[in-house]
Amino acid sequence: MSPSPTHGTPEDLREAAKTYTEQTKLFVGLASALGVAQVFTGADAAHRCYVVLMIVLLIVSVLCGYFTLGALAGTQYEGEYNIYRPAIRITSILQVVAFLGAAVCLILSRPDVSGPDTMQAPSGRNAVSTPDAGGVGRPQNNDAGP
Repeated sequence: MSPSPTHGTPEDLREAAKTYTEQTKLFVGLASALGVAQVFTGADAAHRCYVVLMIVLLIVSVLCGYFTLGALAGTQYEGEYNIYRPAIRITSILQVVAFLGAAVCLILSRPDVSGPDTMQAPSGRNAVSTPDAGGVGRPQNNDAGP
């Protein structure tokens, strides 16, 4: 049983539609920002499939957001302010699911930087890490004392 759009005053229904519209616009903006963030992932060849999937999911999220906004505008034009219409609910759920899927893909697309070859712990009281020819930090002991 779906909730009835007749509960509440007409002003309450308008406010609900405005809030829903703002949430949808927020997800569209976040999806766009996450699309820009993928530039900084530095994904290697093994993780490029996640980047491609993330971009597809972000496009789906943004499109679903626009469809949701269009459906909301239709109910406002009709004077109903019904946020429970199937067109609104389905596209809104798809928008959120696609956005969350893209966020997971962003996390999975990051190359593993915690391996043993990337850093060595410095030793000594005043150890300073300097890169060697391979780009790996090699601890240097700068203790002046005995």
